[in-house]
Amino acid sequence: MILKTFAQTRPGVANAPLPLLDGGRFAAAALVVLFHYTIGIDNYSGIAPFAGFFRGGHAGVEYFFVLSGFIILYAHRSDIGQPHKVRSFFAKRAIRILPMLWAVLIVWGLLRAGLSGQTTRGETGLGTLLLDLLLLPHAPPYVLGVTWTLTRELVFYTLFALVIVNRRIGWSVLLLWQAGVIVYAILGPTLPPWPEAIWETHNLGFGLGLAIGLAILAPPPGRRTAGALAAAGALLFAALLAAEWRLGAGLPLETLSLGIIRSPLLYLAASALLVFGLVSIDRQRTARKSRLLGWAGGCSYVLYLIHVPLGSVLLRLFRRVGQGMPAEIQLLVMTAAAIVTALMLHLWFEKPVVRRLRKWLDARARLPEPLRD
Repeated sequence: MILKTFAQTRPGVANAPLPLLDGGRFAAAALVVLFHYTIGIDNYSGIAPFAGFFRGGHAGVEYFFVLSGFIILYAHRSDIGQPHKVRSFFAKRAIRILPMLWAVLIVWGLLRAGLSGQTTRGETGLGTLLLDLLLLPHAPPYVLGVTWTLTRELVFYTLFALVIVNRRIGWSVLLLWQAGVIVYAILGPTLPPWPEAIWETHNLGFGLGLAIGLAILAPPPGRRTAGALAAAGALLFAALLAAEWRLGAGLPLETLSLGIIRSPLLYLAASALLVFGLVSIDRQRTARKSRLLGWAGGCSYVLYLIHVPLGSVLLRLFRRVGQGMPAEIQLLVMTAAAIVTALMLHLWFEKPVVRRLRKWLDARARLPEPLRD
C-alpha cells in the first residue's frame, strides 16, 4: 500500500527544494575535509590541529550514505516498476557522478605520478586508474582514496535498478541485501574485496535512507516533532564526535580501536535521525530555494572529490613557505581554499557540463525509438 501511495505522490515533489538538506550535505563534506586535513597536517608536522578535535570527521561519510539512499528514492520514485526507465536511471546517475570524477582522477593521476611523500600512499598504476574510473571495487590503494565510497554507490544503484525493473522482486532483493549487511555487521567475517563492497557495514546507510524516503510519504510529523528529530540526530552526532575525540586522545588519528564509538552503526543512526528531521522540516514549511544553501549543497560532491589532491599540494607548499605557521591556521586556510575551489569548479565546470549532458539526454529521450541508437 505504501509503495502504491509512493507512486502516486503529487507531481513535482521530487523537485521540491530541500535547503536544510543541502546545508547538511555541505556540513558532512566539510567534516570529511577537516578529518583528512587534520591527519595530513599531523603527518607532516607531528602536530594535530585543535588537539585532533576533528578526528571524528570521517562520520560525514556515514551521513552521505544515508542521504544517498533517500535522494535516490526521492528523485526516482516515479521510475519504480517501469523497466523502460532503467537506461535513463543509469544515464542520469552517470551524468551526475562521472564527469567530475573522471576529471579529478585523470588530473590527480598525472600529478601524483610526479609527487612523493606521506600523502601519496601505495603504488597505483594504469590498471588501478581504470578500475577507479569505472568504479569497480578492488583492494586498496586507490588513485583517489574517496573512490571506495563511490564503488558502494554503484552496488546500490545496481540493486535499486531491480526495483525499477520489477517492484516486488526489486524490493525483495534490497531487503535480502540489507539483511546480509546486518549479518556481516554482527559477525564481521573477513571477506575478499569484491564481496566486502557488497556487505560492508556502511551499506546499511542506503537502507536507512530508503526507509526515510518511504516514511516521508505518510502524513509528515508536526513541526515540533520534526525539529525534535533533527535536534536528536544532531546531538547524537555531536556526542559521538566528542566521545571519539576524548577516547582517542593520545592515539593515532586513524586508529580503529575505539570499539562501537568508531563503528559506522551509531553514526548511521544519528545521520538517519538528522536526515529525517531536516527533510520533514523542509516539507512542513514548504521550503523555498536558498541560493546560498543551494551552492553549498551543490559544491559538496566536488569538495569531496578534490580535497585530498588539493590538500596534498597545499601541504607541500606550506612545507616550503609556511614554516612556523600554527597547525590550526594551516587547517583553516586549507579548508577555506578547498571550499572556494570546489565552489568555483561547481559553478564554472560541473554545473554547466551536467546541464548540457542532461539536455542532450532529454533531447535523445524525445527521439523516436529507432533513432536513439
